[in-house]
Amino acid sequence: MSSSESGSDGGGGDKESDLPAILQDFAAAPRGFALGLVLTPLLSGLEDLQLEILGLIELVFLGTGPGTEGLLGIADVWLIIRELAVTTGGTVGSAVLTALGIPVQAGLDIARDAGLPGLIVLALLIGLVVNLYAAYIRAAIEFALDFIPGGGSLIN
Repeated sequence: MSSSESGSDGGGGDKESDLPAILQDFAAAPRGFALGLVLTPLLSGLEDLQLEILGLIELVFLGTGPGTEGLLGIADVWLIIRELAVTTGGTVGSAVLTALGIPVQAGLDIARDAGLPGLIVLALLIGLVVNLYAAYIRAAIEFALDFIPGGGSLIN
């Protein structure tokens, strides 16, 4: 009988190897198995939470669409300011060019009819227009730099 008892012990060893891998892992290290069983879903949940938080941060900064389409983000504020500045600058600039265009056209008509002295008038007129336009550009740049703290010192 002692040989049959030792055979049953040997058979017990064979039955242990017949167990599924998950039970063998549990038998080898029950504490590690239990920690893995508890920590795996927790860490997976933390990863999902981290991805959600990063997605929300991206939504806040970038918005939902390209440019100013969809929900706007913090990065889109500068696009809106730029669009407003370009629109306003275009409106004011076209008004200035229209205002300068009337005397320029009159000066060109005078220069064409005056002959040779008309070239002198034309040169004076071009110099006047360039100076007026440069003063307008300088005023526009000073106006834009006033929005930047300490930006007024950049022009001098």
